[in-house]
Amino acid sequence: QQHQQHQHHQHHQHHQKLAPQQSTAGPAHRVRNPLPPQSQQQQQQQQHAPQLSLAQPQQQQRSLIVVDVPNVSLRHGKSKVFSSRGAQIAFRYWQQAGHRVVGFLPEFHLNYDKVGSTKRAAELGLRDPKQIPDDVPLLRRLEEAGLLVLTPPQDYDDSYCISYAKQHGGCVLSNDMYRDHVEAVGKRGGDKQATKQWLRTHLISFTFLCDELLPNPDFVFPT
Repeated sequence: QQHQQHQHHQHHQHHQKLAPQQSTAGPAHRVRNPLPPQSQQQQQQQQHAPQLSLAQPQQQQRSLIVVDVPNVSLRHGKSKVFSSRGAQIAFRYWQQAGHRVVGFLPEFHLNYDKVGSTKRAAELGLRDPKQIPDDVPLLRRLEEAGLLVLTPPQDYDDSYCISYAKQHGGCVLSNDMYRDHVEAVGKRGGDKQATKQWLRTHLISFTFLCDELLPNPDFVFPT
């Protein structure tokens, strides 16, 4: 019986010696666990970083951008071709930057009959080829996607761009100085100076490097 008690006492002492090793091993294992989630979080932050490439406050990321489609398309076509892809590039650029985007275009640009006859006339040197879109189906797809708004052919599409941007706190992407619009405002008895001031602070000039849109780097979104 004494021998059994002695064995039991030795077993108990041995268990006490092992217990601290088990208790230290547990926390050490738990400390290593959080590392993979932290790594995943860092990867996610890196993946989302390009969307915040514009150095602006977060609420300004959602500013409306109104695209002057004829102006943008002609710029992408180097003032020789009405490049429909130029408009598509502009829409994609601002969408990826987190902005809501819409563009305005005179309706006749999407009229297949008129565009077809205009192309034939242009080949004969009777019309300005710069007014002929090089990809009408692409423009139609942009319209169906809700990115492109058609204006009545008898109306001044620039007025739609500026008016919509004003009403919705947006900015206009265009290299046009809109002098005709300013004069029209004056003739209607409006405030020409206020219109000029709004254009100075809400007009985003730009250029293209091949298929890359380069907005004016000095432009600061109004607050």
